[in-house]
Amino acid sequence: MRKVIFVTAIILAVALAAFATESDPSNTVGFIKYQYISGPDTTGFPYGFTPFMLPFKYFRPGYFQTTNIDSIIGAQAADGDEVWNQRTGAVATYFFGVWYGGFPLLYTDAFWYNHPLYAPGTDVDITTAGEVNAAPINYGNIPVGFFAYGLPIVSPTACSSLELELVGLDPLEVWDQLSGGVYFYFFGAWYPDGVLQPGGPIWTNNTSGAPSPSPWIYDPTDDPGRGTTIIQTPAVGSPNRTQTIERAVPSTPRRSAVPSQRTH
Repeated sequence: MRKVIFVTAIILAVALAAFATESDPSNTVGFIKYQYISGPDTTGFPYGFTPFMLPFKYFRPGYFQTTNIDSIIGAQAADGDEVWNQRTGAVATYFFGVWYGGFPLLYTDAFWYNHPLYAPGTDVDITTAGEVNAAPINYGNIPVGFFAYGLPIVSPTACSSLELELVGLDPLEVWDQLSGGVYFYFFGAWYPDGVLQPGGPIWTNNTSGAPSPSPWIYDPTDDPGRGTTIIQTPAVGSPNRTQTIERAVPSTPRRSAVPSQRTH
């Protein structure tokens, strides 16, 4: 079971128009399409729970930032679909064009998308359009044990680019919720220096017995390859790959795990 994110320039234009995303000239906008790959056939989120996160800042018309699920995902869901917050267990459910029990969708949080067996269709595609985050993010001190995070990355990003070395934990583990990969930081190095994909949340595992001495402050501006077009095509049987695209705005403005782990 593999989930990848597939994008094209044509859908980018449509998505940006649909979500009415506007930006200052210096910012970057783009979109991400969440899909599920089953063998040679491309389908959407499958039955059951799939981990995901949101890589962008989102806006409603008039360039007002929003975290509202009706604005970000809207009517792309199937009746009965759910979005779960992995940290809080909060659940939003979609029926007849409306999300009920909606909670803020923050790009620093990790989520489950649940397409239940009684929902129509075997899968669902979700596309979101927004603005790339360019500001440092303070996640606070890393708690003991497993904790879920969303990462606003728009290109494949190595663990060594996340500034986790500065929190004062050695050892520390990062678990990739999409691929199942586990990356270890100890004695000042990553083993291996795993590459995380846009749309894929992580767990950190702090085994020290106490929260990290320093907060985790992630600065995305120095990530290698940021602001470029990345296109990677997965071969049959290969690990998860991500296809992403970013587009600089013209000078004239105009992420299979089990739900029992959701509280980590």
